[in-house]
Amino acid sequence: MTKQAAEEMLEKIRAVSELIFDVLYREGDMELEQLKKEVKHASPVFDWAIGWLVGKDDIEILPAGDSFTIRRNDPTPAVFPIRGN
Repeated sequence: MTKQAAEEMLEKIRAVSELIFDVLYREGDMELEQLKKEVKHASPVFDWAIGWLVGKDDIEILPAGDSFTIRRNDPTPAVFPIRGN
């Protein structure tokens, strides 16, 4: 992968991360499958964006029966902390 291609992929991951964070801010905790539908981005970029947010401790993944619930760690208003990091 070229450096330019890697930078473009990283930008896609950041953009989807922002969408995820925004949906969780507006809608609150959400099951993983519902969040995928709301964000409207396919794997693997959606999955990588979830991993990005977990790694930055911006969200947490909680077991919910046969699924998982995704929750923002900070209940304060959304300020997209992932830009430029």
